[in-house]
Amino acid sequence: MNLAIKYNSMRAREARLGKVFGKKPVMLLCLLLAIAGFAFGVYFIITKSALSWSCFAVAVFFSMILFWTKKELIPVP
Repeated sequence: MNLAIKYNSMRAREARLGKVFGKKPVMLLCLLLAIAGFAFGVYFIITKSALSWSCFAVAVFFSMILFWTKKELIPVP
């Protein structure tokens, strides 16, 4: 039986990313940036500014990182 460690395999890379993004301060920072992006996006929509779409894009980006971390990166053994 061959028990070679493949350091650059996709599973190993995802496990390392899960260790980084799974830390509480990183998760909290992503959550705060997502909430702030949505809040500023709503504010800029109310003030009729085109900057609102940029804020929503930032919020969606950090929301996707949170979702990806919770659903795919952390469960990797």
